[in-house]
Amino acid sequence: ADDEAEDDAEDDAEDDAEDDTEDDTDGDDLDDDLTDAAGSDFSDGSIDSMIERADDEVFDTVFDDAGDLITRNELLVLSPDEDLPALDRLRDLRQISREPMPRLGSTLVRLLVPDYQNLIQARNQVRQLLPRAAIDLNHSYELVQAGASIQSHGDRLVAGRYRLPELLIDNSYRVGMIDSSVATGHESLQRAEIVQRHYLTSQQKHNLDHGTAVASLLVGDSARMLGLLPGVRLYAASVFYVDPEYGLIASSYSLVKALDWLASEQVSIINMSLAGPANQVLEKALLYLLDSDIMVVAAAGNAGPSSPPRYPAAYERVLAVTAVDQDNRVYLRAGRGEHLDYAAPGVNIQVASGSTADAYHQVSGTSFATPLITGLVIYYAAGSGAWGLDQLNSIMREDTLDLGEPGPDPIYGYGLIGASLLKSASEQ
Repeated sequence: ADDEAEDDAEDDAEDDAEDDTEDDTDGDDLDDDLTDAAGSDFSDGSIDSMIERADDEVFDTVFDDAGDLITRNELLVLSPDEDLPALDRLRDLRQISREPMPRLGSTLVRLLVPDYQNLIQARNQVRQLLPRAAIDLNHSYELVQAGASIQSHGDRLVAGRYRLPELLIDNSYRVGMIDSSVATGHESLQRAEIVQRHYLTSQQKHNLDHGTAVASLLVGDSARMLGLLPGVRLYAASVFYVDPEYGLIASSYSLVKALDWLASEQVSIINMSLAGPANQVLEKALLYLLDSDIMVVAAAGNAGPSSPPRYPAAYERVLAVTAVDQDNRVYLRAGRGEHLDYAAPGVNIQVASGSTADAYHQVSGTSFATPLITGLVIYYAAGSGAWGLDQLNSIMREDTLDLGEPGPDPIYGYGLIGASLLKSASEQ
């Protein structure tokens, strides 16, 4: 991400946000269930010394052989509870944590692989031991925004290029969001009902820019900013932290925990303006939610047109979003592929800034097209009474402006969603 705020201004805005935030800072993720596979129990108070000894191993972020960021020497396991005793056979792999994920019908386990053991071989060994579980590396994901922000002043900003009749917005829907932290003290969000939960350790630095921007597009409501879903309750999971070398990143581990929490809050839809590699554990968690009729909308990513598909957008049944500019041309850095579903405005989009409580700026990226489609899904659902991917796709595709080649294509998907709701050129 290229538009991070000044450190001092960010700290001020973060202080404003804390009073309105439900804080579940996961410094205790290495918790009382911590037991190594050989039977050594770290729940007796020696956990701090264990963390100190293993800090470099557990929290160091490195590139794997495929060029993806991972947490070094770490595996994730999402397993049915009844299969977990088999992990005790793994004498060389230490269990860092074991946490129930009740909404996912499983338990999430972190395993520490010693330096002398190959990580991929260890993963394959655990997969043989637990054939019903999802086992993978602890991959990192990035927020998909790009370009320098531009300060914006003037008339009231309306999300994207859409005009929604307010009477059709049903405030009984609950919207989930997985992103960076939200500055709930920003003027555009002071009327919003936001429940925020953090999944960062005390050593990981929050960032307020991206999450605040996405939240303002969803539920912003002030004299200067109007989101697509004002009045709808937003559940915001803060999982992204500032890595000094790699920028804003989040782990598969945090994403899975956030998904379980959002499911427990009975959200209808989850906005994921993030992208990264395929991950079996994340995929399994998403499948639980999708099978429960929780819809997921994700950004295609900004790795460029030659990039391979990025996830979770490329997973089946996840709505994959690309971005277009004011002239309906695809964003130059947007990912492409047959998995794309819809396009929405995402170039020079005006959003709330996380740096100052009354600041706004312009940003670009598939990150910012994604919440527009999340909002439109709720709009069409409220207007039709329909729910479910198949039903809503049928409705949305009837109100889509086809772009590019006729029919769905790997650049625009089915096209620009919400054709009947687009403002005229004189209104923009």
